[in-house]
Amino acid sequence: MDPGHRTSYRPPQTEAERVLADIWASLLPVKRVSLTDNFFDLGATSVLLVSAILEARRAGLDLNPAQFVRAENLRDLAAMARPAAVAGESPPGSRLMPLSGDGQAPPRALFLPSMGGTQFTYAAMARKMAVHGSIWAWRLPGLDGGTAPLDSVPDMARAFREEATRWAPPVLRQVILGGLSFGGLLAFQVMADLQQADISVRATVLISPPPLLRKSPQYRQELVDLLWQRYGQIVGLPEADFRALSLSERSLLAARAIAANLEMLSDEWIARRFLPPREALTDPGAISRRLAVEFSNLYAAAVHAPDLPRTCSRTVAIVPYGDIPHWNAIQSSWDGFEWDAVYFVPGSHTSILYESPDAVAEIMCAEMEPPE
Repeated sequence: MDPGHRTSYRPPQTEAERVLADIWASLLPVKRVSLTDNFFDLGATSVLLVSAILEARRAGLDLNPAQFVRAENLRDLAAMARPAAVAGESPPGSRLMPLSGDGQAPPRALFLPSMGGTQFTYAAMARKMAVHGSIWAWRLPGLDGGTAPLDSVPDMARAFREEATRWAPPVLRQVILGGLSFGGLLAFQVMADLQQADISVRATVLISPPPLLRKSPQYRQELVDLLWQRYGQIVGLPEADFRALSLSERSLLAARAIAANLEMLSDEWIARRFLPPREALTDPGAISRRLAVEFSNLYAAAVHAPDLPRTCSRTVAIVPYGDIPHWNAIQSSWDGFEWDAVYFVPGSHTSILYESPDAVAEIMCAEMEPPE
């Protein structure tokens, strides 16, 4: 819906409705919010979703992404809100969270987290897929402070499978596994592991598949260059000394330096990691935990070389236009793995779910349809 072409205005009535309306109006390009307005139809993105959730919690209301996706309008969402002190997003100890549906129906799609480890990346897209069933996502250990980050792809895949076994094999055989970039690498590993257990999922979709760094010296060097460009100015070492470190040492050093120099982070850097805005960064531990997870993932990606199965369930790549010049090199690092389908959509490796959520969701929905 175009925010400029909305239905007649209906003012909020309850306190929860008024609180949420004020939050939406502060984040979205509208002057006032009607009871019948939908958060995403007003132009909200996944990043704004995180800001809305954080603002609501500061105002005493606890909501999760799945509720934003399910709610048809402001009135519905306000009715779902609970006092922040007693509400929770998922069962205790669980890192799996429904992004659509009521959390009772079995999943039709399961998303693995990208480099930052959070599920929020997929929230806006999940809303567009919800017509096909319940959409779930998983967050990586380490973000909540109760566990340490994992630093290997097989260990991450094993942790995910341990939680996914809440569903019986017949349910998992109907599931689409998906993931953006590093999340796609995780999804591929989970698919291969499940296949060894005689469970073949319906399909595995890698969104903007990453190069396999262990098999691509070119991309490993580009990663080192990227780390230096982003964090070299705050790590306190000459460039030659920084480059002489191992990848894990560089990652740990950069993480510590960033945590100690938060003022040097750009607003875009913060938003892309689904952290609260700079003025709301009251918990230094939150950003340190996010950094620890992100750099653990960098290390895990750099040393991982998956065993590419000769036969596997349907495997699909969604490639942004910005990656097309690098597609042959990416393919080469995957030893020429034969995808069942490759789709190209607008965007770049870092912006595909911001620029093309509709296009990606359409492909995901098509993969969820029963074969003809």
